[in-house]
Formats: sequence, structure tokens, C-alpha cells
Amino acid sequence: MHGWYMGLLGLIAVTLTGCAGHRAAQTQNLNMQVARLDGRVSMLENHLGLIEGKAWNQREDVSYLRGRVEGMQGGFSQSARAAAVKSTPRRIQTALKNAGYYTGSVDGKVGSQTKQAIKEFQRTHGLSADGKVGQNTWTQLAQYLPAE
Repeated sequence: MHGWYMGLLGLIAVTLTGCAGHRAAQTQNLNMQVARLDGRVSMLENHLGLIEGKAWNQREDVSYLRGRVEGMQGGFSQSARAAAVKSTPRRIQTALKNAGYYTGSVDGKVGSQTKQAIKEFQRTHGLSADGKVGQNTWTQLAQYLPAE
């Protein structure tokens, strides 16, 4: 019986030692995984910081540019505005209507009513009243268009 008892104790000792060794290996493996995850979290936090920094800079850039544009509104010369906006029959009619010279519909057709409004506008603004919208007339007329 003593031998059987000693065998059982030996088996228990080997099992416990094996379990302890296995646990130590599992613990070491888990510690390595945690260390790798900590490293990845750190890397992602750094990356996020860079992204947030870029986003902040972009927001500052947009805010700065918006302020510049708002500061420039109304600061364009009439000729610069006219050069930036192409004259079309609809735009001419819209500008004449906004200036109070045209009461017809904005249909994009330059008929007698539109030509009469152009001539009246030209006379009022000291331009040659020929009924044609050349560069000088358009420079004066374009200021009556809404900002695009």
C-alpha cells in the first residue's frame, strides 16, 4: 500500500508541476500578447494624434481662407467682376431687371424690350447708347448681378 501511496503522490507532484509549468507558459504568452497590443494601441494613438493635428490645421486653414474671402467680398473692382462673369442674354436681362431698367421676363432672348432697356441703362451711365452690351456696358451692368 505504501508503494501505491508513493506512486499516487508522485503522479500528483508531476501533474502539479506540469500544470504550474503550463500556467507559467500561458502567463508568459498572455504577457507577450498584452505587450504587443499595448504597442499597437500606442502606435494607433500616435497616428490618431497626427490625424487630429492635420484636421485641426485644415480647420484653421479653412477658417483663415474663409476670412480672407469674406474680407475680399465687395473689394473686387467692377471690371474684375465683369471679367469673371461672362455676359449672356439671361445675365444681361437679370442685371437690367435688378438695376430697374427691364420689366420683362428673363427668357434669354434679346428682343426690342431688352434692347431698349440696354440703351436706357447706357444713357444713364454715360455710355454710348447703341443697345449692344460691349465691355464698357458689361463692366457697369455686371455689378447688378447677385454674387455667384
